[in-house]
Amino acid sequence: VLRYLRSGGAANVSNSAQHRLRVGLFTNGGMRGPDWWAELGRIMQPASCAFVRFAIDGDGNTNHLYRQRVDWGRLMANVNAFLSAGGNAEWDFLVFEHNEHQVEEMRLLAENLGFSKFTAKKTARFIDKKRGKMRESTPVCSPDGNVVRHLRPPLASEWQNEAALSDVQVAVAEHGSIDAYYDRCKVECKVAKEKEVYISAEGLAFPCCWLAGELYRADMSNQQRQVVRLVRAAFPGQGLEALSLRQRGGLARVVDRKGGLFDQLIHAAVLMPSVADGRLQTCSAVCGAQVRGFAKQFDGSAQQRLVPALRPQPNNVRPEPQEQPRSELPMLIWYGSVTGNAARLANRLAAAVGPATVSTPTPPPLAGTDFGSFLRHCRLLVLVLATWGDGLPTDDVLPFLEWVGRGAIISSDGVQQVKPKVAVFGVGSSYWPRFNAAAQRATTSLAAAGFPELVPGGCSDEAVGEVDAQFELWLQEQLLPSLAECGLVSNAQALAAAVTGSKRQEQQQQQQQRQQQQQSV
Repeated sequence: VLRYLRSGGAANVSNSAQHRLRVGLFTNGGMRGPDWWAELGRIMQPASCAFVRFAIDGDGNTNHLYRQRVDWGRLMANVNAFLSAGGNAEWDFLVFEHNEHQVEEMRLLAENLGFSKFTAKKTARFIDKKRGKMRESTPVCSPDGNVVRHLRPPLASEWQNEAALSDVQVAVAEHGSIDAYYDRCKVECKVAKEKEVYISAEGLAFPCCWLAGELYRADMSNQQRQVVRLVRAAFPGQGLEALSLRQRGGLARVVDRKGGLFDQLIHAAVLMPSVADGRLQTCSAVCGAQVRGFAKQFDGSAQQRLVPALRPQPNNVRPEPQEQPRSELPMLIWYGSVTGNAARLANRLAAAVGPATVSTPTPPPLAGTDFGSFLRHCRLLVLVLATWGDGLPTDDVLPFLEWVGRGAIISSDGVQQVKPKVAVFGVGSSYWPRFNAAAQRATTSLAAAGFPELVPGGCSDEAVGEVDAQFELWLQEQLLPSLAECGLVSNAQALAAAVTGSKRQEQQQQQQQRQQQQQSV
């Protein structure tokens, strides 16, 4: 979609208009890998007409608390790749209680990395519009709707959206309820004023992200999604495919279609006398003239232009990959991590085995690397692999798995060598249909390529919430005893690691109990 827009592919758009077109991508930056992001940086040129706005709410200790399943290491690698290719990056930072102490630290990091803009947003998500009060917390849910944690509003008044709360209280006092306000308020459409259009990740064109967002709300059925009803009315028998740039043959053919969603129905729906009569509640809630929670996120000094002194100039030269040092230690641990769980478990294993046997765990080497050269001295390769999306391995693991699929030849001076033993542990969530698919794929491919299995593979389930406990069980009952039999660790080491693991597990259980007690209170 971005390549299409930046190449002038919006059919029927004049040359002068094309030069004024500005394209922005909004993302948490956690998907794909550095090669993809470097390519994106080269596509989104000139930088004055294109940007990527990264939603990053802290560092490696805090960002994932709201941005679920985003691995900090992968995120920073993607950011650096995009900036190094000349991309224009902006940073959005939602302020909560758990990260408000990091605002200035993250602003400085953004400037040093080469971001052009940093915005600390005063979120309005804690405002209970029905009661006209601030909520004490807001839940964070897993894909199936289960609450995994609660987030609290910032304590410092400078990061609280008090102006939006005051707007709500005035509107409720004047109209009797927030619902009555939605029925009567004047709608001042932000995107109509700024002449914007929103394109979803599926390539569907909508008037704005807020209307598109109805499609992804787990608390709504299709019957409750007003935008779905409008699309069906605009395009009988076609549904959402009528908004597809690919299906319709261009952006202009979706937006300019006479009698369609953009031309008539949205405008007409906003003028309806009430929500019950068809007025769009999303439009009233976001762009109602009296309650402007979105706009007031940016009051004060929250939004800052940066002077990115270290920002590289645009170039079309792909940076040379930096190879990992080759180790002659007998054991290697490679991981593919999404939320940080796989990386943490890999480091737990390395600590149990010790630096005399294994070096610091890393993702597999970069694409184009001679993987065999890393495994020549290796007696055991352990993979700790996360699964994300529709059963996919992480991007940094894919080149290694493709090499394995080609036969995985390991040779020295033209002589083929014996392949090391392998052990695979998977990290995934049974909320997804293809649970633990990445580890299963790796296990099957390694066996087909002739890698002997040291122990049966293990897996942990994030949906159950006992990731560490499941890993400790596999580590203590299967992997460590087998390592002792191979002479890679001593029996004393295995025993010490098991004791440490038991203590760690006990501490985590106690912490979980304390959290459950706090939530019940």
